Amino acid sequence: MATYEERKKNEEWKKEHIKMVKSDVANSPRGDFYFYAMLYDGKVYEIGDEQGNYSGGTLASVEGDGYEQFKEYVKRLADWENGYCPNLYEKIKNCPIMTDEEWEDFSKEYKKHK
Repeated sequence: MATYEERKKNEEWKKEHIKMVKSDVANSPRGDFYFYAMLYDGKVYEIGDEQGNYSGGTLASVEGDGYEQFKEYVKRLADWENGYCPNLYEKIKNCPIMTDEEWEDFSKEYKKHK
């Protein structure tokens, strides 16, 4: 069990390195919802959504999909007509996508700070 000081240090590490970028919040019969991107040191590694009182979560990630598939998913965010989110795409389009190798390094580092 981590001490208070260790937990505080871990939280500070997360605040310094991990960022959530959110789309504009929209309304639906399920309640407010938004898409989000998770970034580690400015590199995108996960796309997800939160849907009001329904469960949301990861839609695509480097971990689950691999770099090439994830890169294509991020591009599809610009396609609102097919249920994606151009608003989020505009916010992250200039952020690099984490490679598979970078994911491995990030994963090891993240586990140290849980």
